[in-house]
Amino acid sequence: MSAAPKFTPGPWMVGEIEWAHGITGVFISQPYDGREGGRIAKCFGNCLVTTDAEVIANARLIAAAPKLHSELTKAGRRLETCIDLIGRTWPYVAAKMSIQLADIRAALAKVSA
Repeated sequence: MSAAPKFTPGPWMVGEIEWAHGITGVFISQPYDGREGGRIAKCFGNCLVTTDAEVIANARLIAAAPKLHSELTKAGRRLETCIDLIGRTWPYVAAKMSIQLADIRAALAKVSA
């Protein structure tokens, strides 16, 4: 489906939270022995990210990235199989699905380039 990803392998977790009159940053880390290990990224609270809930939600989304990548890769493979199976019988449906598959491939290519 796509080249191997070049990002740090998962799983990732939401780690340490920095506080100063509200959240100022949330670290995304690899787990080590069930607790925060090596840091991958940090989400900040700032003028655009204005609530603690938004900072934490951003961190959770980033922490889910390896699993989302894996599941999107699997979905793309299943979609390829569906296109192959129905292409001769329902070419219009297969064409629509091919557009979706192209979108999946483009998204995956962004992290494999």
